[in-house]
Amino acid sequence: MKILFISLMLNLFTVQLNLAQNIAIIDSNQFELSNFSDNNLIRNSLINAKIIGLGESNHYVGTTFKAKAKMIKFLHDSLGYDIIAFESSMYDCYKVNQILKTDSIKSKDLFKSIFGVWECAEVKELFDYLIATQKTAHPIEFAGFDHQFSKYYSSRFFKDDFLKFTDSLSIIGQEVINFDSTFYNALAKLIKYSNYFKKPNKSDTIACYTATKKLIEIINKNKLASNTYFGFWEKMCFNIQAEYRHQCRSNISIRDSTMANNIQWISNVRYPDKKLVLWAASIHLAYNTNLISEKSYQFKTTGEFLKNTYKDEFYSIAFTANSGKFSYGFISFNLKKSKPGSLEYFIQNKCKCPYAFFSFNNNDNLFSIKFNEINSSKFFGRKEIKMEVSKIFDGVFYIREMKAAKYKF
Repeated sequence: MKILFISLMLNLFTVQLNLAQNIAIIDSNQFELSNFSDNNLIRNSLINAKIIGLGESNHYVGTTFKAKAKMIKFLHDSLGYDIIAFESSMYDCYKVNQILKTDSIKSKDLFKSIFGVWECAEVKELFDYLIATQKTAHPIEFAGFDHQFSKYYSSRFFKDDFLKFTDSLSIIGQEVINFDSTFYNALAKLIKYSNYFKKPNKSDTIACYTATKKLIEIINKNKLASNTYFGFWEKMCFNIQAEYRHQCRSNISIRDSTMANNIQWISNVRYPDKKLVLWAASIHLAYNTNLISEKSYQFKTTGEFLKNTYKDEFYSIAFTANSGKFSYGFISFNLKKSKPGSLEYFIQNKCKCPYAFFSFNNNDNLFSIKFNEINSSKFFGRKEIKMEVSKIFDGVFYIREMKAAKYKF
């Protein structure tokens, strides 16, 4: 009996040792240098993906932003990911990508194309790196995949670019395309109030729908969707439709399905031979959200659309923390230390490290979750939420202490 007990304890010790070995520990020096290339657990988890999603629990988590920037440097330098796409305006990011090819580009120009929640020092590190790659053999391309407008470039250039598009389509389609002021006024208001709570009126939605429907029909009739230029503007027509529907109904599924379609176009048509990194909120990159206990998260996400389409070629990563804080304006929020039963508590107690990577595509890790009865995480905020943690994302980037983003820099 004594021998059996000793054997059992040795087996349990071996299991726990193997579980610890399957957590990719990242020390502070490796983190600062974006030096993840020697870590086979990270490399082997990501090397075969075509699209990698980098999530964030909320939009004010500075250490997460920094970690995502570090991860992108690694993915670009070591694994050949050359496209960065933000959860921001498809048009505004498309426009700033043109400026990116000039010597006059500054990080402030990139910030004008994305939503203000990311205008911080941690993201500036990424943008400075992105600009520096333009003078290398592997420059990074910049894109957006949201139908909402970021306003700076769209309010200044969208109408002129749209007119050039319709003029070009008129020549190819051999028919006159000429919209009156009703449509352009409706379009201007759609851009102005994008991401606001002001709903467009009925006449504006009719004007937008009638014009975009006609343009999509001409593109399809002339089989132009596979052309990157006309394909982009076809997507913009669909985005205009999605924007007024989203404003009218405040339906998050409209946004997520449109973002997924935009990502598929970026990956399959615009950059078919490139690998893509997505920057977005974790909830948009999650899948199987019906396995989350809170019903507000149970909707069909961008991540679910992508997982259904790309299978293992889509790898989604949640960034989460054991404790710390984040701030919204002048208000700070604490992340309470994780509790037993949460993934964050488990990782911290196993490796006691500042950063770590944990893959769910690993049988030992799946056994670990079941063996230790891990059933919650702070994937989507500052509190643990009950969920089947191993079926919502493909991997987790763990942070011991979260710091608030630096919005004054």
